[in-house]
Amino acid sequence: MFLRPFALISFFAGSIGSFGAGVYGPARHFVPSGECGPEGLTPAVATKVIQDAFSGAFEISSQRKRSADGFVMQSVTPSFETLDLNGDGRSDLVVVARYTGSHHWREGKMPFNFGTPNFGREQPDNRSIVWARSVSSSGESIDRQGSQGALFLLIIFGGRGGCWQESGEKDRFALANAMPFLDLKLTSYQGRLRQTEAGDSGPVPAPKLKGEAILFASAKTSDGQLIFWTGKWFNWYPASGVDGSN
Repeated sequence: MFLRPFALISFFAGSIGSFGAGVYGPARHFVPSGECGPEGLTPAVATKVIQDAFSGAFEISSQRKRSADGFVMQSVTPSFETLDLNGDGRSDLVVVARYTGSHHWREGKMPFNFGTPNFGREQPDNRSIVWARSVSSSGESIDRQGSQGALFLLIIFGGRGGCWQESGEKDRFALANAMPFLDLKLTSYQGRLRQTEAGDSGPVPAPKLKGEAILFASAKTSDGQLIFWTGKWFNWYPASGVDGSN
């Protein structure tokens, strides 16, 4: 009789010790400490993180294929990378992915934020940002974009201990129309941007980056664009605004 309380204490102490070896994220699964942050990032870990964070709605894919015959229309490499987009010192996970069509949510019920990037230094409003909604600012739904084989840009801000598994719904983003329809290389850019022109808009004032930016650069042309965090939402800026002196 006197041994039972001691046994119970030993059991709970052992459980707490096991929990201390890792962390529990929003998906309530055990995360080995070696899988937190960029040092432990492998294709298998990235796949698992995206699977859990976006409820299986996306899968990592660097190719946009034509549905009729599987012809590759666009390639983006690498398919995932780590950058500090919001400047908080934690690595954020950036992934190129396609929509699986396995989930359909009611408006406002998605476990992540969905929308399209604004331009330049524009501030988000109800027309250009949709927090956890099923339709983007351009009126394009995830289902419509996904059925056309479009590639999405997924971003998860780093959570506690550098774990993306510890990031909540407000720190997960799925962006449509975030990259030019070209073969692209995904890399990072940090530094100043210069004023440049965008189509018929004429000279556009250069935004100031809060952290690193995602740079999609064409391997064959000078075309490309940057995706960066404004503090409220993601905006894009022409790659021609990259300051070569940095």
